[in-house]
Amino acid sequence: MNQSQTKVAVVTGAAGGVGARILADLTHHGIEAIGLDLRLQADQPGRLLSCDITEPDNVDCVMADIANQFGKIDVLVNNAGILEESPLEDCDPELWHRTLAVNLTGAYYCIRAALPHLRRSDAASVVNIGSQLAFKGAPNTAAYSASKAGLIGLTRALAVELAPSIRVNAVAPGPIETPMIEPYATQAWVASRTRSLALGRLGRPDEVANAVLFLISSAASYFTGQTLHPNGGGVMP
Repeated sequence: MNQSQTKVAVVTGAAGGVGARILADLTHHGIEAIGLDLRLQADQPGRLLSCDITEPDNVDCVMADIANQFGKIDVLVNNAGILEESPLEDCDPELWHRTLAVNLTGAYYCIRAALPHLRRSDAASVVNIGSQLAFKGAPNTAAYSASKAGLIGLTRALAVELAPSIRVNAVAPGPIETPMIEPYATQAWVASRTRSLALGRLGRPDEVANAVLFLISSAASYFTGQTLHPNGGGVMP
């Protein structure tokens, strides 16, 4: 496959958990995958660049550098996210703003910076990684749930605005076994999160990556503004 035929994909939050698996699977499928993160690991498949997605100037520079080096950007996967559980009365403004800055505003910065390059692609696709908590409630997750609900709204708005040249979709996983949940994943916590799932277990990062691979493929050419739900049956919209 020559360079012009090879898709170029940018994945945020690519240094761990779901992001690392998405980056590895894209690379495995012959896509030139570039991961953005502040946490860099030398032994990780694919390319990794340091980027603070909450800083718009940093995002603009990194996206421009990627487009200059590889000639284009075809795919953007907004995967970066943070989860800090807190009861609402203890959720201070700093936690609230930090969560929205990474989970929602960072995605906006990345899409805006990538947009001129995506417009030049004949296979442009954006995938935003949301959460089932955008569709259902859970204790101590007000900031996280609000940020992910906003990301679903952004997906739908941009699917209309950027059509027909750029497809914009989302993936809303259920609880996935990743380092993000390790601070909370006591036996009781896992039981509470899986009790309502038809499949009765935590999901795996590859099960989220498979949804992303489908959405950016030609098999999903008639999908835009849609959300796929790899959640074990926790939400059935």
